[in-house]
Amino acid sequence: MPEPGPRRFLPRPPRRPANSKAGGKGAKDCIILEHALDLSARLGAGYPKPRYFVSSNTGDFAEKPANQVHQDLRDDFTAAHLEYVPSLIDVVALLRAGGHL
Repeated sequence: MPEPGPRRFLPRPPRRPANSKAGGKGAKDCIILEHALDLSARLGAGYPKPRYFVSSNTGDFAEKPANQVHQDLRDDFTAAHLEYVPSLIDVVALLRAGGHL
């Protein structure tokens, strides 16, 4: 199993979020995203609770409508059983609707 944490990802060039600008916060966003994908993948498909990646940065992570993860990231999110949500308010609504709150 690969070493957990950012060291696993730093040796390779960072995969910037879809629309991030060069010189912006892309590398920081990449590390945060890679941590979330890695942790969710480690939990595996058998983990029964929903998993969400929450970011209001819809310009980098989403496509229209803004609650859909960008197509460049979709396969990674699917493989990690992770769902993109643009706000904590939306996560609370999803958790309530699913009977998790």
